[in-house]
Amino acid sequence: EAVGAFAEHAAGCATLCQLSLLSNAFGVEAARAVVSAMGGRPGLLLVDQPLLRLQSGQLALQRSKLSDADVELLAASLTQTSEPLCFLDISENALTDARGLCAHLAAGRAPQLLTLRLSHNALGEETILALGAALAALPALQTLALSENILTHSGVIALSETVSKGASPDLRFLELRGCDIGDDDVACLSPSLGAMPKLRELSLQGNRIGDAGLGSLASHLVSGRATARSLVAIELRGNPFKTSAGFMKTPPGLKALTKACKDSRIRLSVT
Repeated sequence: EAVGAFAEHAAGCATLCQLSLLSNAFGVEAARAVVSAMGGRPGLLLVDQPLLRLQSGQLALQRSKLSDADVELLAASLTQTSEPLCFLDISENALTDARGLCAHLAAGRAPQLLTLRLSHNALGEETILALGAALAALPALQTLALSENILTHSGVIALSETVSKGASPDLRFLELRGCDIGDDDVACLSPSLGAMPKLRELSLQGNRIGDAGLGSLASHLVSGRATARSLVAIELRGNPFKTSAGFMKTPPGLKALTKACKDSRIRLSVT
């Protein structure tokens, strides 16, 4: 409440051009109150100006000890940059909520973004749902890295449905390592492969994908071979490939996926 009240009073200062609020102890809701009161004012930065100095359109803030509130303020300040944003990396910051950033992207403010890295945080379902809605506004996106986040089944559905509708047609690298993805999730994700004609690498290591999930991938690789023609690698190491037959026999899903990848000259990594 104190932060929100301060922002309302500060918003009346016509000469204010920068208000640095990063690395404070207030939470994301307080940051949203600040953005609501001041974020729309032209020329006003809510973070330190050097933080927004893009190098060839790149903003690399991985391992920067950013909080959820920091990212909320950062997203609001991105509207003040004159150079188009092409690369954004906020991985390894222990974030749990990046909905403000997703809203910024969904508003069409980064149409030239090529790379978005959000890996190794603790982003949950609400952020992933918001990101799913934002993908339609990122037509140039080539790399999406979401590894080591909490996607949930609803999140996978949101991402898959948006991609299936033609969002991010230039996507080439999709990184979903360690996202607790299971067979049902792969069944939702697999049909969207046909809507990613330029996809080169699909990373699914360290999930809980079993043989049924491999079967889903195999069937859609076979049926969508013409549209998934650019795919060169599928990474599946660290998943529990087994059936009731145990580990001694090659499970049918793995056998089908191995054949589909061989026929399409796709490198399959399972060990």
